[in-house]
Amino acid sequence: VLKRARMVRNVLLLLYFSIACMVLTATTLALNTLGFLSPALNIPVWTFLIGLLAILIAVVQEMFEVLLALKALKLDIEANQHT
Repeated sequence: VLKRARMVRNVLLLLYFSIACMVLTATTLALNTLGFLSPALNIPVWTFLIGLLAILIAVVQEMFEVLLALKALKLDIEANQHT
């Protein structure tokens, strides 16, 4: 149970991090448009890609958590059938 709770926590943290990256992307796009940042830095591109990567990692981790939850449910059902 504790392992699954840690997995869910990590997924949530990654999703929150990705949201922060998307906010940072929007902010840096605005700063680029207003001339406060050099477009050559490509900061919006990098923050967007990092945010997408965080979402991808979160989705993969959540798939593993679901598989673990289904395995635990199957074991519980099998244990209850024998009693």
